[in-house]
Amino acid sequence: MHRKSILALVCTLLIQWNNSIAQKNLQQTFNNQIVYKIVYKPDSNDLTNIKSEDMELLTNDSMSLFRSVNTGMRDSAAYLPYINNNIAGIMKVLQTYRTSLYYNIVKTPSDISYMEEIISSTRISNYKEPKEAMHWELMADTLTINGLHCQKALLAGYGHRNWTAWFCNDIPISDGPYKFCGLPGLIVKIADEKEYWSFTLEGIANKHTHVIINYYKELPYTQIDKPTFFKDKKYFLFNGYQLKEAKGDFEGIDPQVKEKLKASNAKRAKEDNNWIELP
Repeated sequence: MHRKSILALVCTLLIQWNNSIAQKNLQQTFNNQIVYKIVYKPDSNDLTNIKSEDMELLTNDSMSLFRSVNTGMRDSAAYLPYINNNIAGIMKVLQTYRTSLYYNIVKTPSDISYMEEIISSTRISNYKEPKEAMHWELMADTLTINGLHCQKALLAGYGHRNWTAWFCNDIPISDGPYKFCGLPGLIVKIADEKEYWSFTLEGIANKHTHVIINYYKELPYTQIDKPTFFKDKKYFLFNGYQLKEAKGDFEGIDPQVKEKLKASNAKRAKEDNNWIELP
């Protein structure tokens, strides 16, 4: 396989940022890093399968970015190997900074932009939704979490789940993990009623972070609507092996190895049934 082909294949495993943002600003600078611990159960048929990961919310005066901590470290570390065509360097970065959450969420004053590299799709899918899609109900209940005085808020039906959030009025940042935002203070903790998905604040730091947006040109950027995103994600999840086989990715591979890959793809698809937002 030619060097350019290898590089293109490697880069399909990497996260690309929103093209429309990149055209306006090659680089974004954020002033605060807010770290959350996500704990989730990806398979509703096996609740003993519990995963966790550190996530970060980066904020400035005009926007915020939510992603996994490892995504940020990976993209930063991969930049120089990428522009220098250093395939070995890119592979080392991929192996060092692993993540199971391939999305990036940008919030502006008007909307929420969701970007995800759907595995096997070789593209970045993006959809937008207005912040007004979240209809919070503020409650009188209070709770102290890690020394922070928090107030309760309910969010019914978002992503076909009911959520309970605890936010801190003393931290005047109307934001939180994932897409969640719009409360009078920073969200300290939020979970759905079955606790399949939960986020808990781990720490806040005044940290200047420079994010280079959209330097992986091999991945095309596709603007779609939200229903189409869910439809595409399910299609690529269940047909990943067949799509790669049709492209010739498995040419020359032992038939027994191919059968194992096919079975592994089917198993992964079956067990990935409990998305944070349900279609």
